[in-house]
Amino acid sequence: MIKEESFLTSVNNPWNPFDQFKRWYLFEMTEGYDACGMLARVERTSPEFTEEENHAEHERAIAAILASDFTNSYKRVVESDYKAPVKSKN
Repeated sequence: MIKEESFLTSVNNPWNPFDQFKRWYLFEMTEGYDACGMLARVERTSPEFTEEENHAEHERAIAAILASDFTNSYKRVVESDYKAPVKSKN
């Protein structure tokens, strides 16, 4: 079972790739980051793989990109990163 979907994104992209994909993607492309293209070049998924195998490959590719990102331009995000914190009733 897959825990949580993740995206590779530029650190300064203000848009949520889960809920605002078009705006997020436009920012990536116009600012020259192209996280999707970078991931596509590194990731080796296949329709012949299971969903879990493809997910593991996706995570491996993100980790590989981040490990070689000497400019610290990219980060891995999950949907919960965009959730507002719950305010206490105190």
